[in-house]
Amino acid sequence: CHHYNEILEHDFVVMLLAFSAHEAAHAWVAHKFGDDTAKDLGRMTLNPIPHIDPFGTILLPIVTFVMGGLVGFPMLFGYPKPTPMNPANWQNYHKANFWISSAGIMANMLLVIIGFIGARIMMGFYGYGIEDLFGSIQNPIVLFFGYMMSLNLSLFVLNLLPLPPLDGAEIFKSILP
Repeated sequence: CHHYNEILEHDFVVMLLAFSAHEAAHAWVAHKFGDDTAKDLGRMTLNPIPHIDPFGTILLPIVTFVMGGLVGFPMLFGYPKPTPMNPANWQNYHKANFWISSAGIMANMLLVIIGFIGARIMMGFYGYGIEDLFGSIQNPIVLFFGYMMSLNLSLFVLNLLPLPPLDGAEIFKSILP
């Protein structure tokens, strides 16, 4: 039970960070293209509170964690509140749609890189090898960076899929005729 609580704590914090970075990146790039909708609503922030969807960020992750724990594979699944935008405010719709949609994905990749660098530094400090990253390491800081890498890499790949409402669908819509 202690192990499951540790997974929940690390994963939930990393999930909030990933969601906040992803949605704040959408808001920031939308602002750069002339749409202040998200900025005016306080969504251009890394603070996770404005990005929390009661069902997608709280209830669904708890349910998936509990259900996963029952079968021996605890995990979290959820989603944040989508970033509000008004495409009528964008200058150059297709270019804006491409970059705004790509911004969240790029934010997740940036967190993968930060997680890798942080894990590598901490592992070197504690004398762990890369093969230990998801195995025998008990250091919570190294585990945090490991979770940061794996969750954000999963979000990066998932959001590249060209399926609505994922960002990949908007990216492909912007580049295909």
